[in-house]
Amino acid sequence: MTRLDEFLTAAEFDALEQVDEARNRSIAKNLSDRLLELGYIEETPAGLVITSAGQMRLALGGTDLSPRPHSSKGGVA
Repeated sequence: MTRLDEFLTAAEFDALEQVDEARNRSIAKNLSDRLLELGYIEETPAGLVITSAGQMRLALGGTDLSPRPHSSKGGVA
């Protein structure tokens, strides 16, 4: 089941980012269980990998679903 509107805790969102950035192919079981249940990650022989649903969830932003600000290099609006 994939639910892009599902609330994520800060720890769940951080774990999803870690898997996406390949910083961590193994995260705490309670976090991986939740993200697997939501369809945001999947298990492979190489470890955890992010799914397209997980990438879309990251694009939606932080735990409150508001868009995350992008850093602007060298300029202030």
